[in-house]
Amino acid sequence: MSWQPARYALPDFAELAEKARRSSPETARRSGADAGAVLGAGYEPLGLNDICAQRKLRLSELAAHAEAQRRTARELLSNHDRSLPDDDLAGLVAAREEARHTVAQLSARSSVRPGDGYASEVAIKGGFGRRLRKVGPPFLLLIALLAVDIPIYYQTLLDLGISGLMTAALGVAAVLVFGFGPHLYGRKFREWQEEGTAPRSAREFSLRDWISRPSMMIVLPVLWLVTITAVTWARLQTLVSLAQPVPGDPASVVGPAIVTIGAVPMLILLLTLVIFTGIIAMETGRRMGNPNDRLLKDARAQVRELEERLSAARQRVGEAAQYRNRLTEISDPQKPYEHELIEQIHRGYDLVESSYVTAHLEEFGPVSPDVAARAGDILADHRKAHH
Repeated sequence: MSWQPARYALPDFAELAEKARRSSPETARRSGADAGAVLGAGYEPLGLNDICAQRKLRLSELAAHAEAQRRTARELLSNHDRSLPDDDLAGLVAAREEARHTVAQLSARSSVRPGDGYASEVAIKGGFGRRLRKVGPPFLLLIALLAVDIPIYYQTLLDLGISGLMTAALGVAAVLVFGFGPHLYGRKFREWQEEGTAPRSAREFSLRDWISRPSMMIVLPVLWLVTITAVTWARLQTLVSLAQPVPGDPASVVGPAIVTIGAVPMLILLLTLVIFTGIIAMETGRRMGNPNDRLLKDARAQVRELEERLSAARQRVGEAAQYRNRLTEISDPQKPYEHELIEQIHRGYDLVESSYVTAHLEEFGPVSPDVAARAGDILADHRKAHH
């Protein structure tokens, strides 16, 4: 949309006027006219018709040039599809309104499914204090429980490590699996709550389907529970072995609580600690893993992107309208775009004629002072007759 009519080069009228001024005295001498002829009515200097012919030739060239530009403009106008930028603009407006609706919906309401009761707007813009009140208590409780669980994991895995470093590494791995694994599961569980994909699948599945294709949301907790029970049982066996005296060993018995409380209550106590730790870790993940927060961020970014694209599309629509109006103006013969050029040609050749006639009459000035005053009348008569 950058087409413009080809520029029509106008001559240097000042140079033409100077050239006519230099040639006019010689033409006046060759004409054989005298002062009386100049002062008579209807006198026209010799050579003035040549300048008039140049004017007409220049105007005819301009008319042919303008007609060629009109044909080009009509072709471009017929091929110009005004609906394309308008359709793009309408599509962007619809997409922006949909994104704005999504932002407003996620900002105004809380979770789709039962969650933490906070709107996504609060989760993003509620400030550090509100986020701390939301996540802080379960997080602090999780740290306290891990402080109890870590020694359990360390002592349980103590016999598996060749060195203290390997034992520590195994303990860290156990904490990551049994402590932060439930946290990640809680985030996934929150998505399950918000989107409701698993309940829909559950309604569609039969019991046989659940056995043959069990959901990972159920398989993972079962595996975690089996594994954590095995770790707890191993720790219990270690405590039981430490509580039994070694024949001939004068040292005191380690772990008298096993003898006092019993193995089953101790197993329940240890299992409760590690399971409760996993539940708290899962709850922190569930509170921190609201997928609506991500959806809101994405929707806001989409709104900003669509605003930029919409601004560019509006600019393109405006440019297309200006381009279409310009083509319409150029292609309309009733509104000749070359009108200004025609006026420039007339003004330019009027200057050339005036310079020519003035220089022509200067040849007769010494004979009759009234000759110079005839320049205006001669030009007026000539233009009235020929233009």
